[in-house]
Amino acid sequence: MSAEAQDEDKLMAAKAASRRARFEPVALVLLSLASVGTAWCSFEPAVWRGLSQRLTNMSAASSRRAVTGELQS
Repeated sequence: MSAEAQDEDKLMAAKAASRRARFEPVALVLLSLASVGTAWCSFEPAVWRGLSQRLTNMSAASSRRAVTGELQS
């Protein structure tokens, strides 16, 4: 292999390494955002489920009080 071909191979390898060096941080950020988004999407329904259950319990208690008041009158 000639010296020019070797130099060209080294240049191409350097360019590939440069592209990889730029790609990896971007991939890291995107994967991190995906992980945080997944965790958030798991957290939110749990919060709303708890709130919904609490409101359902309050509604049932109010209904029982209303029925009790009707029966006593």
